[in-house]
Amino acid sequence: MTYEEKYTVLHSKYQKVGKELEQAIEKLSEISGFGDLNHISNYTKIHRNFKYAENQFQQLLKYVTDCKLDPATEFNTCEFIYGIIKNNQLQKGIKLKDYEPYPNEDGEWEYYSCNIGLTNSEEIKNEYQHSFYLFQVLNLKHGKECYAYLGDKLQNNPDEEFDVENLNLKKVIDETKPIFIKVILRVK
Repeated sequence: MTYEEKYTVLHSKYQKVGKELEQAIEKLSEISGFGDLNHISNYTKIHRNFKYAENQFQQLLKYVTDCKLDPATEFNTCEFIYGIIKNNQLQKGIKLKDYEPYPNEDGEWEYYSCNIGLTNSEEIKNEYQHSFYLFQVLNLKHGKECYAYLGDKLQNNPDEEFDVENLNLKKVIDETKPIFIKVILRVK
């Protein structure tokens, strides 16, 4: 899949959910009082889906614009996720270098921490809001691939003692629900 094809897919989802949101808003405006609580519940669900589709679409637009990518370039989810994180950190004054997997090896910052994990939760905790990233992955296997890729780019593992394949995530991840990779970066 190219970036142009990914754009088409995300744009289509964004439009579809936008129309569903309009219909849900109409149903809410037709009721007096609180009316049918199913309409409110449906609106809440659709609004959440709309925000997610909008966020994915906007992230792609920003990434393609910032990196000035050729639309025919092959889309790679792991590189895309890392590119978003890297560009966001650059805007905050923190330069992540592709050739330096652990960004604080030169001691430029007093404190550097990067936590990566897989979760079924979309929850973002306030204390991590500044550098908290959450991306939906296709499945557990894809999540492990992104985890390994981001670990190589953002964490120090010189002896390669940590291998994501050794993690038994089936005990903590429900594969029937959406799966997200989360990255928490803290720099001081």
